[in-house]
Amino acid sequence: MKTLALLHLLLTLSVSLSTSNHHGDGSSGSGNLQGFTVDLIHRDSPLSPLYNPTHSRSNRVQNAFNRSISRASTLSRRAGFTTKIEADIFEVPGEYVMSIQIGTPPVKVLGVADTGSDLTWAQCQPCQNCYKQVNVPYLVPSSSSTYQQLSCQSKGCEALEENQSSCDSQNTCQYKMMYGDRSYTSGDLAMDTFWFGLTPMKNVAFGCGHDNNGTLTTSQTKQARFTSVILQKSTGQTSFQLP
Repeated sequence: MKTLALLHLLLTLSVSLSTSNHHGDGSSGSGNLQGFTVDLIHRDSPLSPLYNPTHSRSNRVQNAFNRSISRASTLSRRAGFTTKIEADIFEVPGEYVMSIQIGTPPVKVLGVADTGSDLTWAQCQPCQNCYKQVNVPYLVPSSSSTYQQLSCQSKGCEALEENQSSCDSQNTCQYKMMYGDRSYTSGDLAMDTFWFGLTPMKNVAFGCGHDNNGTLTTSQTKQARFTSVILQKSTGQTSFQLP
């Protein structure tokens, strides 16, 4: 079964790589794994859920320029610079989406590569308040035999900031992440197997979002570009090359 879902995913994945030691049986399920590669898909590629066939080349170039200015403005505000940089806010930031699989059996997921987030999350059923995904189904936790919710006493839950977690009546850890653009995600903190190509990583903690809203939609934007992120588990190093 192959479906697509949007997922906020860290390029470094350092937290994800260590979760097998934090939340599960201590096994990564990957033997003597030294590293793995993950395909990145440019947002304007026909393979991307953000692809908009009506955009001309000039549209894509202009949109990429505006996204770059928007990122510069965000970084400037965080650094406390006084020089004001203004730009339109676009619904989906970033240039690349990442192709991975989640669960058992593996389900294909296209994720937004986000280096500014502490938590990897996906939209999950049942979805109380989620942004629209055009022809992109939500993840269904019950379809994965390796999906597990994390308890409030789990190390994963304890790793969240105090204002980012709570506990429900079933002792399930609830997360809530707020972002600078006023978007947010909340739901169950869980773990499952993440697949990078043929390489499985067991017990990866992530947010299974049931209430998500903000700037992330699939109504966006042709030029296919492919690259890989190379993650060295043995040294904790990350190497990536973007065109």
